[in-house]
Amino acid sequence: MTAWKRNAERLTRFGLTLLVLTVTPMTVSARLAGDRDGTSAEWGEWNGERPNRFDVTSSYQRVDGLSLGFVYRYENRLSSVPRFRVETDYATGRGRWLYSLSLEQPLLEKDRVRVGGGIYRLTRPFAFDDEIVGSSENSLASFLFKEDYREYYEGEGGFLSAAVDVTDKYRLSGQYRAEDNRALANEVNWSLFDGSRFRVNPAAEPGTLRSFTITASHDSRPKDVDDGIPFIHEFRRVNRDWVRLSYETSGRSLGGDFDYGVARLDARGYWKLSPEQFLSARIMAGQEVRGELPVQKELYAG
Repeated sequence: MTAWKRNAERLTRFGLTLLVLTVTPMTVSARLAGDRDGTSAEWGEWNGERPNRFDVTSSYQRVDGLSLGFVYRYENRLSSVPRFRVETDYATGRGRWLYSLSLEQPLLEKDRVRVGGGIYRLTRPFAFDDEIVGSSENSLASFLFKEDYREYYEGEGGFLSAAVDVTDKYRLSGQYRAEDNRALANEVNWSLFDGSRFRVNPAAEPGTLRSFTITASHDSRPKDVDDGIPFIHEFRRVNRDWVRLSYETSGRSLGGDFDYGVARLDARGYWKLSPEQFLSARIMAGQEVRGELPVQKELYAG
């Protein structure tokens, strides 16, 4: 695998990412611990698990080095009590504690309305980076061969969110985010086998972000599995789709340093080919609508 951005064409007004079609035996199962940004569920969380869950986390990449921490989550889907998630990590490469705390309150029958919020200080990947290569795969490539496929910056701030399930398949959600962005540099240069150096982490544009994001989604997948499992492991989902269309706007009138508008589309499909095989595909696209995106939000083709 090669770094997708290394040979990608940077587009100033339009970006498109098409992921490879995958045919996978349905008998294969997998579970990944995923990327955390303080706003969404982990990859691979299944409904019906115990309300309390504690996980030890680790990762390795060129700006944080070895990162060790834990995640505690409380989520009881049989009641309407608040759900919360606490995470902390220590980035040994730059000697810095990272954290996130999020809270969500379900409302109305069947939790059709949810409101929440959170605070965090995290090492964040550039736009779409965490959608291309998973955290586990990227950590292994960095640890073994100095192949880090992501770019990074630090985000510290908080968010407020609300979501409404219009029907069993359609959802509308909105989020306000206030975040300070800081550039990060390479802090480690070790791997098990390769003697070369890590690629230089590009400097993010520093500043304060104030943004609103609205998302409309259609999800026809079975509801016994949480949102977010990587598409190549959707072995239980056949002849289904999951489509999300979002628009994010950030303006200096909100008190931030960035001024842009960007639309994004994320569409996934799952089709049964035989009793033992299925086909999954995903396409991602983005369009800069106005203003100028900071480098950490720029769109690429690849």
